[in-house]
Amino acid sequence: HRDLHSFPTRRSSDLTAWLLAAALAALGETAEATTWYERAAQDGDPRAEAAHRNQQQSAPVLTARQEPPVFRILGALEITAQGQLQEAGPEKEQRLLVALLAEQGMPVTCESLIEAIWDGMPKRGSLDAVHRLAGWLRQRLAAMGAGGALTAAGGTYRLDIPAAHVDVRRFHDLTARAAESAGDDRRVISLLEEALRLHRGEPLAGLRGRWIGAYRHRLLEERRAAELALCEAAIRAGESRERLGKLHSLFWDRPKDEWATWLYMHALYRAGRHPDALRVWHTATRH
Repeated sequence: HRDLHSFPTRRSSDLTAWLLAAALAALGETAEATTWYERAAQDGDPRAEAAHRNQQQSAPVLTARQEPPVFRILGALEITAQGQLQEAGPEKEQRLLVALLAEQGMPVTCESLIEAIWDGMPKRGSLDAVHRLAGWLRQRLAAMGAGGALTAAGGTYRLDIPAAHVDVRRFHDLTARAAESAGDDRRVISLLEEALRLHRGEPLAGLRGRWIGAYRHRLLEERRAAELALCEAAIRAGESRERLGKLHSLFWDRPKDEWATWLYMHALYRAGRHPDALRVWHTATRH
């Protein structure tokens, strides 16, 4: 096992990867064996493809009494299993996890994962490094009872976690339901308030990099859109005065945002603050 494990890092070999996977499986190292089966299978070794299928079929699955881990990215990255906070691993492993979570259960190509992990500047051997990172992530998931959640096929990886256990997927579900409830302002308010409570500060706080920054920006834009939609529903429901504080900050954050400007002016007008509404209009037109 030790001799085989050192060899593929020096020289790519389908046969060596397959032999290493078989050795690991025999030793009971299921998660790491799966990683090497995947590596050989993605290089086209038919023996590895068959072994990989058998390995996945025998992978641990969640039982009815074993809840999947909960993943939170709308704040600092957090993983909770059985009510206990779990280690998220080194930064590159965290980047891999975030890239998989961002695709909401869909397959992600190794090329896309390399882009997310190395910000478009891959190092030599990046593909092998992705497979190793996936193996370590699978081991971490296996320790939480979800080793079978990470699968590979056709040069892609997929993380299959129920939507209710990933905060960003819950956020998207709640905002989509709010959009479908247009016309029922009280229900829209309830759904959007629940969605916004999932945010715990800056998304992915502490993680750096161009890819992470772009994804964080997208999450912040989605939060802002939900906040504005909530204020709009609340104004229609007669809660103009209660939303003035939030609208003040949303407007001054971006005075040229027409939606925020209109909502702030409308709320001020309905609250009887007509001169203030006019001043907001003058401020917006000057920017």
